[in-house]
Amino acid sequence: MSNTQILFCLFLIVVGASAESCIQCSSDGNPVCAMAPQNMMAKTCSVSNSTCYTRVVSGVTVRGCTASLNSTIIEACYMNGTCRTCNRTACNNEIFPASRPTCYQCDSSMSPNCTQSSFAIPSPCPFYKEDDRCFIYKSTKRNSFVRGCLSSTANLCRNISQCYVCNGHGCNDLPGNNTLIPNASDSAWRMLGVSLSLLLIGILLSNIA
Repeated sequence: MSNTQILFCLFLIVVGASAESCIQCSSDGNPVCAMAPQNMMAKTCSVSNSTCYTRVVSGVTVRGCTASLNSTIIEACYMNGTCRTCNRTACNNEIFPASRPTCYQCDSSMSPNCTQSSFAIPSPCPFYKEDDRCFIYKSTKRNSFVRGCLSSTANLCRNISQCYVCNGHGCNDLPGNNTLIPNASDSAWRMLGVSLSLLLIGILLSNIA
């Protein structure tokens, strides 16, 4: 018996115990699905005797009932580690993957304490990227200070020299007066673009957590 067949058999065993309701969402339309799934309400599965799943598809986090997935997707999930199943009601309400990058996410225009190194706690990045990084953007001319995930606002730090960028969970915790943080030019702000929406959602969720 191949490894794929063994894994699929294990899945069938898990299906023997089922959950009647699961978290059902996609972070593509609702970033809370990725960042704070514990705050979402479970919905009844359309097919009884289903189990719950969480999977990542091209950086987007998707949660639902396994009855909606075909066997090919389920097998692939187990083989590449991009999904997880469970068999309790609303059990798919945890951050996935557990190693998901986290960063401090705030904007001084919304949170005056953003410049402080002890501001809030790091939050999961809304878009999953295994090698994601954290950033700090500062512009004294615009009186702006922003912390976040690089994948959520790549335009703001398109010129990497305009931002402080780092690797590691919550690494963008430097105080606002740290000399490692460059003072960005106006051109960086003009390139911000639509990616700001993800950043703002991350900031709001950070404040709620």
